[in-house]
Amino acid sequence: MRPLVSDFLHRYGMHYDTLDLKKEVEVFAGDMKRGLAGGDSTLLMIPTYLETGKAIPYGESVLALDAGGTNFRVSVLHLNGVGEPMLEVFENRPMPGTKGAITADTFFETIVDAIAPLVPKTQKIGFCFSYPAETTPELDARIIRMAKEVTINGAEGLLIGEELNKALARRGLPACKVVLLNDTAAGMLGGLAQTQARVYDDYIGFILGTGTNTCYIENTENIPKLPARGRHGRMVVNQESGGYGRIAQGEVDRELDSESANPGKQKLEKMVSGAYFGAILRRLIDKACNDGLFSAAFRDKIATVDKLLMQDVGDFCENPYSGFFSELAAGNDDDRLTLFELIDALFDRAARITIIQIAGILTQTGAGQSPLKPVCVVAEGTFFTKARTFRAKFDAYVKCFLGDEMGRYIELVSVQNATLTGSAAAVLIS
Repeated sequence: MRPLVSDFLHRYGMHYDTLDLKKEVEVFAGDMKRGLAGGDSTLLMIPTYLETGKAIPYGESVLALDAGGTNFRVSVLHLNGVGEPMLEVFENRPMPGTKGAITADTFFETIVDAIAPLVPKTQKIGFCFSYPAETTPELDARIIRMAKEVTINGAEGLLIGEELNKALARRGLPACKVVLLNDTAAGMLGGLAQTQARVYDDYIGFILGTGTNTCYIENTENIPKLPARGRHGRMVVNQESGGYGRIAQGEVDRELDSESANPGKQKLEKMVSGAYFGAILRRLIDKACNDGLFSAAFRDKIATVDKLLMQDVGDFCENPYSGFFSELAAGNDDDRLTLFELIDALFDRAARITIIQIAGILTQTGAGQSPLKPVCVVAEGTFFTKARTFRAKFDAYVKCFLGDEMGRYIELVSVQNATLTGSAAAVLIS
């Protein structure tokens, strides 16, 4: 069955080995350099103006907000003496704009609804905004575009902190100091705060969940687009790597992109993230059915299914004889094996795409050349943490490609409430 599935995936340009790792890493690193210089790049390479190396004050309560792909988290917390978050208040709400289009005014009013009772506790807000936005030197952020199928009409071009303070003023609430950062930067700072006992060569932030992105710490002298007066020290750079557009796409990738809410944008994200993985698999299954890889009975059953969920994919990989997908292939192990091989190959491709991003950063920085001082990769996101098949393949690429071929070493770290911790740390050190 594997050769049949392999031939099928090659036919549509969707096989993982169509991605030449060395070539793709070289192209990715080149796009990084162009982005840092403000040139023609699909990587935004956004300077966050968050400089590392400053001591984090502990014990002070701050309001931490996390606008993710699915959830909007609200908390009041302080960091203890080892950087761990002590939650005083925590609430999880749906992310505004996930259930249908809303206006920008509605978005900010919804946020104020959530934080109005908490503003009297603290006027310091660390805001993790997990969408493409350009950070200003004042640590506000201007929305570039929405992603992850979240629709907020009129949001592009707005300064988030400024608009939030306007919404607070309309309610008669005091203005707040609002520091904006994205989820990868927040996660990385959260990891940095909680791993001070270990010696690392450098840090990378990585998110693979509903969407995907990477960030890292760059010497500011290597960021030509920064004003000359700002080129000192080290600064967190938000790559917005979900928008990377120079990676080789397959036929299904191009079809999915053309029919998405933002054609031509977030190309890498649409190839690998949880928001799109089920849609890619669904389209591949349709093509496989047309090409005769599945039985007529399976083809008839899958025709009644509109949407595939990541949870169903993960359940099938852990036990191919139970759950939703098993019912579709009931009584036919050939169908079950074909489905497994398709999913397995997609996870392998996702692992390659992920390793390309991390290897590109290591190429740019030169970090991680000793196993004694690896680069700490603070990895977050449900896809990365819960998809066991993906993680096994990713770990193999870490050893065989990063370690054996490139001579680079990383250590994967997940920390408690990383994005909330990092959001708090950002406002405390700014």
